[in-house]
Parts: sequence; C-alpha cells; structure tokens
Amino acid sequence: MNYFYIIHGDDIAASRQYLFQLKQQLSSQYQPLQLEGKQVALEQIRQAVESSSLFGQTKLLIIENLHSQPASKRSKQLLSYLASKQDHPIILWEKKTLTPAQLKPFKKAQVKKFNLPVLIFKFLDQFGQPRPQPAIKLTQQAVQHHPPELLFSLLIKRVRQILILLTADAQTLKSVDRLADWQIKKIQQQSRVRPAQYWLDLHQKLLDYDHARKTSQPGLDLGQLFIHWWLE
Repeated sequence: MNYFYIIHGDDIAASRQYLFQLKQQLSSQYQPLQLEGKQVALEQIRQAVESSSLFGQTKLLIIENLHSQPASKRSKQLLSYLASKQDHPIILWEKKTLTPAQLKPFKKAQVKKFNLPVLIFKFLDQFGQPRPQPAIKLTQQAVQHHPPELLFSLLIKRVRQILILLTADAQTLKSVDRLADWQIKKIQQQSRVRPAQYWLDLHQKLLDYDHARKTSQPGLDLGQLFIHWWLE
C-alpha cells in the first residue's frame, strides 16, 4: 500500500486532527521525522528517505508547508525529489488549499482535502455589509455550528488581509498569504464597503479582546461580541 499522503485545505483544525491520527496510525510501522518546509534542506530529506533508524525502521517523513514557500530553485528541487519518491512513507501537510498544478506531480499520492464549511466563509464575507439583519442571523448560525474561537481567529486573519490591501497592494497580500486572484478580488470588494477607519477600529477591538482573553479578563462571550462589533 502506498503511504505517500498530501493533506491540504483551509480547515486547519480538521486537517491537523487528521495528521495527528495518521501519524499515530503509521508510527507502529515507521519512525516519524517531522520537518518544516521553510527550513528543510534537500540533503535532510534525502538522508531521511534513504536511511533507516538505529532499530532498522523506515522513517515516516512529515513536511509542513513546503508548497507555501515562495517559488525558488530550492523549493523546486525539494518538490521534484519528493515527487520521485512516492513509494516512500511521506506526508506533506499544507495550511492552504493546493492547486491542481501543484498536485499534478504527485499522481500516486493519497490526497486528503479539508475545506472550511461554506457557512464560515459567509460569516467572514458579511462583516461590514450594510444589511444588519441577514448578517446577525448568519452570525448566530455560524456560532451555533462552529467553535467561536475558530471564527474569531479567521476574522482576525480576514481583517488583517483587508488592512494589507488598504495600506499596501494586492501583490503584497498575494506574497504574504499566497492567495488566488479570485480570493484577493473578493477581499478587495469587501474592503470597499466601509471606510478604512472602520477596519482599523475593528482590528483594534479584535486585538483588545484577544489580549483580554489571554489575561483571563471577564467580558461578553464571543457570540455576543461578533454581533456587537458588527453593529458598532
């Protein structure tokens, strides 16, 4: 059986959970070796693939966010080498959704994609929109079906993306988060429905709440705060 896996998608919590379970499952057969795509060198990968542990176990190579690195000669060499070793137990985990072009070299891989539910994207997209009632209803639905902490972290990320567009440009955002053109266009449209000060103020409120949460200061629960922030 082929144990070359690619795990990707924007539902990081679900993909992390799957990675953890898969690692546990394969650890009885292989010795896990976890590497970070930003720092790993070709020689490290080659040694891991071509050598065994002291106990004769084949190594299970786990590399995170290799596809998320800027395109370079180094990243091309790493991906090319890995594509030639699809008969080896390797897991590539990515914090984003990979494109068909990125997946194409890995024809033998078992690909597991974890998408965020549509309701979460609707929740993020509605912030700043001029119609309060549909937005409040959507927020209540999102909080009912998904962890408020997940919604909060994604909202911070979205507002940060909007601020990058307002203070820099689309190319900067593309290089930071490596988004597709259609994703950037959608965020651009959202950024224009309110003045820049609205997004700056919302960002500060999110940071204030995050600080209060980390220092255990009491306050409104997140479900109430989402609506409160929206209406202000």
